Amino acid sequence: MCLPCADADFSVCIEDDGCFALEQGMLLKEGVGRLHIKATAVAQNEIEEWSDANEGDVEILDGKLKRLPSLTDDGRRAEFRTFLVKQYLEGQSILSSLHDNYPELFQEVSLCKNHRETQLIFECSTSSGQAADTLNQSLTRFKDELLKNVGGIQSYTVDNLAMEAVVDWLLRCPLRFPELVQ
Repeated sequence: MCLPCADADFSVCIEDDGCFALEQGMLLKEGVGRLHIKATAVAQNEIEEWSDANEGDVEILDGKLKRLPSLTDDGRRAEFRTFLVKQYLEGQSILSSLHDNYPELFQEVSLCKNHRETQLIFECSTSSGQAADTLNQSLTRFKDELLKNVGGIQSYTVDNLAMEAVVDWLLRCPLRFPELVQ
């Protein structure tokens, strides 16, 4: 349809926030606003499938969970393991979203995680602290580092990213507990 007040080449283009992800990421990096990425919901069958496909990692995780005094019962330990795998998978979905939509923020989160992991390897190799304290301190320290060093991410998302990192470290072994609880 041709209007007398508009050029013949005139067209309407509707854009949403998704069209400006790069610019939004740059603003978030500078601390203008806070981004909350909701984790993709993880179903029980997905947890079971991941656990079956990663049996060796689950065995490593179970061995570490046995060292926590509050998880001496097999049932409680299995329940907590399921919780941790769920947190890991949800955190992975957030990281994937950051990677695809906010690459600069993803880079900052990755840099912060890698730095914390290096520190964690040193701390776990030289500490004789309790497993529960080591676990809780690792979570708290990484949350604090994300909040301090990665601008533009809402605290809820930081919580999810910190849980993902701690479970990842438990699975891959940078987070070790020196003592065994009998």
